[in-house]
Amino acid sequence: STTLDTAERAACMLGAPISRRTAVAALSLLAAPAPGGSMSNLAARPARIDGHLHLWSDGADWAEGASPPAALQSVATIDRYVADAKAAGIDGAVIVHHHFPWTRADAALGIDHEYVRAALERHPAFFRAMGVADPRLGATAGCAALVRLKELGFSGVRFSGPLFAQVEGGLGGSIGRALFARAGELCMPVGVMAFGGVAAALPAIRALLDASTETRLIVDHFGFFRQQGEVQREAIDALLQLASCPRVFVKASAFMRVSASAYPAVDLAPVLRELLDAYGAERLLWGSDFPYALLGQPMPPGASSAPSGDRAGLVPYHAVASALVDWGETETASANANGGAASARESDLNFAGGVIPRLSDDELRWLLGGTALSLFWQSSASQAPARPKAA
Repeated sequence: STTLDTAERAACMLGAPISRRTAVAALSLLAAPAPGGSMSNLAARPARIDGHLHLWSDGADWAEGASPPAALQSVATIDRYVADAKAAGIDGAVIVHHHFPWTRADAALGIDHEYVRAALERHPAFFRAMGVADPRLGATAGCAALVRLKELGFSGVRFSGPLFAQVEGGLGGSIGRALFARAGELCMPVGVMAFGGVAAALPAIRALLDASTETRLIVDHFGFFRQQGEVQREAIDALLQLASCPRVFVKASAFMRVSASAYPAVDLAPVLRELLDAYGAERLLWGSDFPYALLGQPMPPGASSAPSGDRAGLVPYHAVASALVDWGETETASANANGGAASARESDLNFAGGVIPRLSDDELRWLLGGTALSLFWQSSASQAPARPKAA
């Protein structure tokens, strides 16, 4: 039988995502008993993998004079997230590191990755992680840093627009192209965070894709199609254009950054349906953007704190984690969230532009677990995502 490791190598070599057949087989791995937990039943519910979250310590390793938002200073530790994830029924999670102001520098990697590495070490079956590519190191040292991140257990790497803006050529310049190509050689998917909207970043993204026929690219947070509180149609159209490249994936993540409504953010359904029609569910993955998602209210791209900064008002993680599943659970909630009348069928969502079909079970399986599994767990057939054992 074909192992997931072989499938991963083939996907990287051919510049194509893992096959549907292989990923479906991989999904069956989630039916194995989770350590310290009960049997995951895919027939009963989709596997749950949070494809985008952040972790940081409660102060031990913060850079001098900097700290996370007041409401989030103690909620993003490894232990706190693991407890919240178990309570929410999460089977695995992808930590996405970032150049937070409170993250210390590292001579070799540019950004200190130690806390995320510790999470991988403590919960190797449950966590996968994307490191930060630091273009300020230059092409040679930056590529060496990617190799080191791979050695440390990182499965992917993030390209942050603000970091690349600090180097000549920006995201699509010579440094970016070199790092992108090296990531492909290392079988590390690249996540692109374009705070200004994917439409503005489209030429740079195309330059990256031209630089490597192997590297898989993930557009973060719906491509930040909402800017200054307004839907940027050109950003959605740019995402749809990128669907023609089979190596491009999109994260249906960080609802509070692109939605104008509270959880479950049903107003995102029309955009997600367009993406599903263009990409297929196999190239879309859900992510919470924990712990920022706990702030609940709509946040502009790049914002790191809610205006109130009130920890007592944080949204429970389980409410964030169930958002997609909650779409269509009650017709009234869907209609009220969008100013429309209740749908004639439980499986429909009503919007001004028409009726949107509720997500199918198959679509949910891919969005909530299958796609993340194919991207980040495919090299570990013997170690499917598993919840950590109880302390």
